[in-house]
Amino acid sequence: MFAIEARDLVKVYSGNVGALNSVDLRVEKGALHVILGPNGAGKTSLLRIINTQIKPTSGLAKVF
Repeated sequence: MFAIEARDLVKVYSGNVGALNSVDLRVEKGALHVILGPNGAGKTSLLRIINTQIKPTSGLAKVF
């Protein structure tokens, strides 16, 4: 069982600004992960999709 699962996440903002492109992520229950990357890499967009603050353009994100 995965605590967090994201499959083929894509997020494109207005003006064709791409934040995520086919992101896959699986975090097992009880596991600890770190998301690192440069500014503009899509870290915040990924987390906002996972916690339902924004909707992905396409793909699926599940928590438990």
